[in-house]
Amino acid sequence: MHTRGDLHLPRCHFHRGVRLTGARIGADLLLNQAVVSGDRHGHSIMADGISVGQDLQAEMLESHGELSLRGATVGFSLSLRGSRLRNAQELRALNAPQMTVGHTLSLTSALGNAYASVSTPPRGRRFECVGGVRLDDGRFGDAIDFESARFRLLGREDEISLRRVQTPELRFLGERPEEGRVVLSGARVDKLVDKATSWPGRGQILIDGFVYDSLSWVGPFPLDQRLAWLAEATTEYSSQPYEQLAATFHRSGDDHAATRVYRAQQRRLRANLPWPRRAWHALRNAPGISVALWAAIVIALLVVAWLSTRAVLPGISNSAELGPSDAPPVVVAIVSVITASGVLIGGILNGLAKFVRARGQNASDIVQARGQADADLMRARAEMRRAEADMLRARAGLPPAESLPPDPSIAPETGRPAPPALSENEDGAPSPP
Repeated sequence: MHTRGDLHLPRCHFHRGVRLTGARIGADLLLNQAVVSGDRHGHSIMADGISVGQDLQAEMLESHGELSLRGATVGFSLSLRGSRLRNAQELRALNAPQMTVGHTLSLTSALGNAYASVSTPPRGRRFECVGGVRLDDGRFGDAIDFESARFRLLGREDEISLRRVQTPELRFLGERPEEGRVVLSGARVDKLVDKATSWPGRGQILIDGFVYDSLSWVGPFPLDQRLAWLAEATTEYSSQPYEQLAATFHRSGDDHAATRVYRAQQRRLRANLPWPRRAWHALRNAPGISVALWAAIVIALLVVAWLSTRAVLPGISNSAELGPSDAPPVVVAIVSVITASGVLIGGILNGLAKFVRARGQNASDIVQARGQADADLMRARAEMRRAEADMLRARAGLPPAESLPPDPSIAPETGRPAPPALSENEDGAPSPP
């Protein structure tokens, strides 16, 4: 079918489906308030490869079967506001992979008469979908809008699948589906708008490879709940979702939230390590504990262990027997000096940190604090890479890898790119490369 203008089919009833495969509509395609039953194969509307020059309006549509729009192209917007899609068979309710929409895909409530050619729909009627939704590899020019949408998936294998979709904005603001999964693997959006009550539970979200540049939410969504959402979406540990969320907070200027995300990532990573490595990571990354204090504790434990061995097995040494009255004063003195030194150094460092934080209220010190935060984030990323390498080597039965060499392009004092090195000219004076 080829038309230069519009194709209007509002309020029509189709008892054996509608076939528009490969159709070319020059302007608008209107299916508002139509009622379409499925054919003998379970398809209500077969419109694979259809091309619509302007809008495809299917508001208040009643579809009993699979609505198929595979490879469809819509020049402006695709509206399914207030529609009800039902498919009780094994097929999906909406099957539209590789679809291209110039502006917005709206799976939202019907809120009034948007077009003069159709009677005013009732206000507040939700978009309802019984069965799976597939929008994989779709391209949308403005947004995908799920506000107030209600999805009822028929089993754990049913999905709201948005694998590898690309759109400037994803508004995931519908009701929480009780069954099935929400899959965003490989999707890329500029802005994610969501709310805490829209996401399903543990094991029902897949977001590995999901990339978003900014994040906003409707209603309360505290950071603790966001971290729980991240844990529910990664039943098996993956670093990318944590790094993505931390980078988003960092770009928005919320360095405190970014640091908390990295700490949550460290906890998840340690949970997958063998217990000796897990204990070492917990000690090394404990906040407020200086390196000198941990060194003092380790040295003190080694001295006590050595002395205990000498006291229990005096025959292992060729030297004179060490009596209980000889060694303890020396040991106590050594342990006391080392521990006191570590505590003193730790107190000095903590005092300096508090002093710097107090001065950070000045405008001139805020820039320095941001630079230090950048350095901390870079060091945290390096720590994650080292820990992941250790975990992989532990699973393979190999000893822990050596520490990664420092990046020569990063200045260790600030964590920022180091200035280029100067070479000497013939007179021995430094000159830029």
